[in-house]
Amino acid sequence: FSAEFQKMTSQMKSFLYKNFYQSPGVAAYNEKGKAVIRFLFEKLMQDPFLLPEKFRDESTPLFIRVKDYIAGMTDNFALNLYTELSN
Repeated sequence: FSAEFQKMTSQMKSFLYKNFYQSPGVAAYNEKGKAVIRFLFEKLMQDPFLLPEKFRDESTPLFIRVKDYIAGMTDNFALNLYTELSN
């Protein structure tokens, strides 16, 4: 790439990082997401019978099964499960 293009790309990255990725709204959204994931992980570790059948194979450590289950969730599914389990 040309030096001019690299300079513009660097400026755009700096702008996005400062004005978007570190914005208060995005930071709050990220913190909420972390809290939901943390809650789900702890809840599922405490009660593995909440896991779907395919994640109950005890030949794999529980924390791996819980991690894999959460990693496969969509945002909406995770939020709905959080709401269900936190009430």
